[in-house]
Amino acid sequence: MVRTSPHKNQLLREDLLYISIQLNFRNRKWGTILTAGSGPFWNFLLCFVSVLIFYSIGEVQAGSPLIAASRLAQAMVMVNAILAIFNLIPVYPLDGGTVLYELLPYEMKQKYDEYVVPYGSMALLALMLFGGFKWIGAVAMVWVAICETMARAILT
Repeated sequence: MVRTSPHKNQLLREDLLYISIQLNFRNRKWGTILTAGSGPFWNFLLCFVSVLIFYSIGEVQAGSPLIAASRLAQAMVMVNAILAIFNLIPVYPLDGGTVLYELLPYEMKQKYDEYVVPYGSMALLALMLFGGFKWIGAVAMVWVAICETMARAILT
């Protein structure tokens, strides 16, 4: 007789949402830094590739079937640039907070655990609610300008 959980459907949905992989790094500190840094790195890379796609498509005339692709590439540029900058903020639970934590000396890690980790999410939420992240768009535009310069150099 096979026993099934009364919450079988809920368990299946949770399994699809969260994938946990145990990684045994040779050097835990640098492995964690590389893992946390990979998210912003890929966001920066996707931003650059999206700029390349946008400039490859070129100027699109009204009614062209490439309008959707051009707008999608343009949106991907901004979304990935903003996500990369946001994730680099050095507050836990963001990737920048994880990198900062791993780079801190032991004594400062204890203070970070005591003061930043418990309140980091609330501080981020408060900043979002009260417009404290307006600077992210400006910093993201600097990265977009760098990507545009590189894309023009590659495509010409």
